[in-house]
Amino acid sequence: DWGAQNPFIVSQIFHRGAVVKVIKIPYTKVLPEGVNSTKVEIQTAMEAQHDSILDLVVSGQLNL
Repeated sequence: DWGAQNPFIVSQIFHRGAVVKVIKIPYTKVLPEGVNSTKVEIQTAMEAQHDSILDLVVSGQLNL
């Protein structure tokens, strides 16, 4: 999360210490209230994004 001034939820995928992929989703795509969302709503969205990305990596569906 980059905060209200830069409202994106960002996930970074690392391999051997290097960032190999960055996934950046605007608040407006995952949070109905956008920048007015609560910290809990933002944290829940972040966890959901990270979990879905982890599932894609483990299943081999995400090209790195």
